[in-house]
Amino acid sequence: MSEFHAHGKLLLTGEYVVLDGAAAIGLPTKLGQKLKISDYSVPNLVEWKAFLPNNELWICAKIETIGFTLIEASEEKTAKVLAEILKVVSEMSAASIYKKSFYIETELEFPLNWGLGSSSTLIALLSKVFNINAYELLEKTFGGSGYDISCALMPRVQTYQLTSKERKIQFISLHQNITSHLYFVYLNQKQNSREGIRRYRSLPKNERLIKSISDISKQITECDNLYDFEDLIHVHEHLLANHLGLTPVQQQLFADYSGGEIKSLGAWGGDFVLVTSNDADLSYFNEKGFPVVISYENLIV
Repeated sequence: MSEFHAHGKLLLTGEYVVLDGAAAIGLPTKLGQKLKISDYSVPNLVEWKAFLPNNELWICAKIETIGFTLIEASEEKTAKVLAEILKVVSEMSAASIYKKSFYIETELEFPLNWGLGSSSTLIALLSKVFNINAYELLEKTFGGSGYDISCALMPRVQTYQLTSKERKIQFISLHQNITSHLYFVYLNQKQNSREGIRRYRSLPKNERLIKSISDISKQITECDNLYDFEDLIHVHEHLLANHLGLTPVQQQLFADYSGGEIKSLGAWGGDFVLVTSNDADLSYFNEKGFPVVISYENLIV
């Protein structure tokens, strides 16, 4: 049995506009997803078991490897997606999995509804297993900018920029004066990133916004002062709010928070938000009904 691992992700800057070439900052998480694969005795069949944390069985599926159709599944909708992905993998792989048999076992290291990349880590893992291009596999399945794949495969804090010619990836380090005051608060609801992307795509492309967000990303990489960092993420939040026609999360949910700044991450309206705190008194969020608060040091690689 062979074992593989891929890291989860959060997007510090550049949500949505990274799709149009803005420079973004990706944060790979310590938590990710594991995959184990071995040969299987039943001809032309993949048996797939997907586990959540604490060894909780999520999906059990059997997929035949001739037409990549679903034979049986405990959760049909998601299992059909797995079958479709395997079909694409087979088409891309030099050593096609057509008519072959495997037992595959995956295990998420974070709760499914946290939005840290159950899909992107899976794409990264399958690219490792079958030696195919992860970005191409992403494009043929879920789509997206690919920053999450970069975080999954290269777990270092990074700037990521997708242009018409190339992917520009540069490893960076955020200053400890800043990261020691950063926390991630879970909003108790899962946000569909594809719905957010569709909303963004329905709006006219804004070159000035793209440049402004890129500039903010660059300034953050050079920043060594918490107060300057807070100014930058405040401007970032309001630039996107104005473009999307949405209310910033701090104004919407935490208007009376006085400990620092709060910024949306990834698809607005769900998953995690970034919080800065000068005094580390974070009982405020628990009292508001948001008990999951994780420090930067405990979540990011």
